Amino acid sequence: MASGPPSRVVIAEEDFIAREGIRCIVESLSEVEVVGMADGAETLSSAILSSSPDAVLFGLQPLPMKSEAVAAALQVRNDYPDLALIVLAYELGGRVPFDLLSQGSAGFGYLLRQNLGAASQLLEAIHSVMEGGLVLDPSVVDSVLEAQRRRRHSRLHGLTDREHEVLTLMATGQSNAAIAASLVLSKPAVERHINAIFRKLGLRQETDVSQRVKAVLFYLNEDQASS
Repeated sequence: MASGPPSRVVIAEEDFIAREGIRCIVESLSEVEVVGMADGAETLSSAILSSSPDAVLFGLQPLPMKSEAVAAALQVRNDYPDLALIVLAYELGGRVPFDLLSQGSAGFGYLLRQNLGAASQLLEAIHSVMEGGLVLDPSVVDSVLEAQRRRRHSRLHGLTDREHEVLTLMATGQSNAAIAASLVLSKPAVERHINAIFRKLGLRQETDVSQRVKAVLFYLNEDQASS
């Protein structure tokens, strides 16, 4: 990302210890400025209105507190569609990522806290969602794909092992170049695999990464919901 003013971030987290921990991590990043803190839906709305942030880091609590937090996150997506949102979750969340994606895939991230091993990962996610990207924790995609593989009638059974690998990376928002680098393949080879995946899943070809991810996740979500 080009140098310029720091990204303005509001942190929303109900738990005091967790909230202060996230703040300390974010403040260690020279390219990010914490401009607001919130401990609930009401204070979050006030923080957004008063500070005009570029992004919100939203702490999603585990059950049984999750339902209200999900509603608050959905409200943010609905009220501020141009505001980047990164959910920091304790668990995979089942259908929660898909519910949040119902408001659109651009400028959204869903990360598992236990999989964040460095502040630089969070910085990369902030930059990506601010640029309109979609960032999903690979564990979220893996869990859905594994559930689909166990279903006898799933069209995922028609994919090869390599196509499964490509599909997983596609669903986490990886570009063709990134997939090629990760799997040590040529870009034409990746394109062939992607064409085969879309054909076997009955999906329309998409070249835009965000739209492609949304198409894949829509398929996986619908297939899961029909089980």
